[in-house]
Amino acid sequence: MITFNKAMEIVENNDAFYYKDEEHKGRKFRIFNYRLATYSDFNNDIDSLELRGLTFELNSKGTKKPYLGLHKFFNDGENPFAMVEWDENDVLDVREKLDGSFIQVFYIGKDLYVKTKGTFKSKQALAAEEFILKNQNYIAFILKCKKYNLQPFFEYVSPFNQIVIPYEKSELILTQIRTKDGEYLDYKRLKEFAEKFGLKIAKEYNYTLKKLRELQNSEKGFEGWVARNKKYPLKTQFRKVKTIDYFEKHHLLTGNAMQENVIIASILNENIDDIISTLPVNTEKRNYLEEIRNKVSHHYDKMVVELSKLLIYKKFNDRKDFALKHKNHPYFGVLMKARDEIEIENMLKEVILKRTQKLLNAKEFLKNI
Repeated sequence: MITFNKAMEIVENNDAFYYKDEEHKGRKFRIFNYRLATYSDFNNDIDSLELRGLTFELNSKGTKKPYLGLHKFFNDGENPFAMVEWDENDVLDVREKLDGSFIQVFYIGKDLYVKTKGTFKSKQALAAEEFILKNQNYIAFILKCKKYNLQPFFEYVSPFNQIVIPYEKSELILTQIRTKDGEYLDYKRLKEFAEKFGLKIAKEYNYTLKKLRELQNSEKGFEGWVARNKKYPLKTQFRKVKTIDYFEKHHLLTGNAMQENVIIASILNENIDDIISTLPVNTEKRNYLEEIRNKVSHHYDKMVVELSKLLIYKKFNDRKDFALKHKNHPYFGVLMKARDEIEIENMLKEVILKRTQKLLNAKEFLKNI
């Protein structure tokens, strides 16, 4: 399983990956994640697929206890990870893909810790923790997982957390459980846990990949499915299959989807992979989208790292002197306004979106990066 040192090595060698330190309930944690990572970023080091909410407790003894996230996997046909030739007639472990917020939970001592992919402090994490504390069966379940070194994952859905698909009430739905070695429990064991503790669980389907691809075009009212083929290694045994209805509700398949300003917005809003997965491989449209995705993603990741380093110097230099020295930086406004890396990331996206809102400006931006 991935180690702390390996995660640090990945961050140091690739601008697409990062970590942030966060204090919560008197403990310190390091949370690893990725920015606008592309297939090539993940393919450079297969272990990087684990940097999706991977969390380590940083304690005073110097030990770094890991809390696994749900590893990164992709849309059917999106890239070579999700193009491995599964037998179309294999019966798969298929579950509904819920349109909510990923929730990771664990106990340390008597303290409950609840987080989303990137933080303990998001409104979704706080809402999920409130839900757990009001339902003793969830507490009992999480404590049982701690006893057996299991890491459960949930999806928080709520009418107050609507992304695309509406939900009538707030629920915490069990989706996966990982062992300490990183393996995933199959649906039968997951269902046994859910029934024993009275938890709601993601719906199960017994479909082949061929059937899923047919249903992708006709099913409506939900996001799609997560399919697993246990004949394959862990990193290629999962893939997402989303319904065309979901893409249309998300306004991802609009008539102007191939305009450069719309493409850039889709990249920065992290929807571009959904669009790419709907296009046939090695077609002109798909190749063009992938070319722009790679170009914009790498520019954004590089600028976040560059601005973050300059931000450190800003804190220890005279503000006027610093401003004079860096006044010609293309993102000078972001550099001078931002107080931390999160602000840099958000402000940088806003600036690029504003600069590329018009089609001609977007084309010029792509020429210059």
